[in-house]
Amino acid sequence: MAVLAALASNNIRRPAPELAPGGTLVATLVHPSAHDVVAAFGSIWISSGPGGTVARIDPTTDFVTAVITLPDPATMLAVGEDSIWVTSAPGNRVSRIDPATDRVIGSLISGERGALGITVFDGYVWVANHNGDPTGSVAKIDPAKMQVVDLIPVGDEPDAGPTSIVSGAGSIWVGVQNINAVVRINPSTDTIVATIPDRGACREIVADDHGIWVAGGCVAGPGVTRIDPATNAVTEVSNASGNSPAIALGGDSVWYGTTDNFLGRINTTTHRVVGRLKLPGPAWAATVAFGFVWIADREDGLLFKVKPN
Repeated sequence: MAVLAALASNNIRRPAPELAPGGTLVATLVHPSAHDVVAAFGSIWISSGPGGTVARIDPTTDFVTAVITLPDPATMLAVGEDSIWVTSAPGNRVSRIDPATDRVIGSLISGERGALGITVFDGYVWVANHNGDPTGSVAKIDPAKMQVVDLIPVGDEPDAGPTSIVSGAGSIWVGVQNINAVVRINPSTDTIVATIPDRGACREIVADDHGIWVAGGCVAGPGVTRIDPATNAVTEVSNASGNSPAIALGGDSVWYGTTDNFLGRINTTTHRVVGRLKLPGPAWAATVAFGFVWIADREDGLLFKVKPN
């Protein structure tokens, strides 16, 4: 009987141990309609969505040093070619900001409607056009001419094309919600070289030469997935749960933010969540820079500043 009792006690399901926070919230900044956030040129840049502005923030003082007004909504941001690039959705405009003057120095139509995700790679600007007929597309823009030089059809339905886009491992990676996949594009030939099934492909994607990390921001499914660029194989971060619109890569960690107000920290070597911090609000976008994680809360118009532990 004693042996049976011992075996039974060993089989009792115990709750998983609580994870350490992984970081400390050090500031909560007010930024109405905070939509996207990037770091460059010694500053944090945050778009305001329907507010049509991009704010520049000093990461040391947390003060706003400039506000750039756009003629359209300020949706997603990217850095490259000595500029800050901004998409507008609803709409189809891409604007270019000069960080030396904090002024818009150019804009163009992205070739389709619903310009959302944006990245800069290999001398070109790449834009995810969510809307189009017969499909959405990725626009390839020559920044020297400020012209669209190619439109790559992506998706399989009108007005349901790509939403997110990132560059890494020599490729362009595009999240397409309606086909539950990440599409890989060769930037030299502008052709699709792989369509990789991923149920969470809707919100942010981050990448380096070692892995592509996808935030599961739309449907019930994995909180975070990782694509191996050598094989296109997808693995789930098994202990990352929740609807996770925001994701950022910094050092040896991937940080993801959830709609239920958590910031998770993933070890890029073990591919396991090693920290979870409760936030004052839901995450929508994130970046890592200047020794901090910066998380935009679109719902409450806030920007959280977290110091990694």
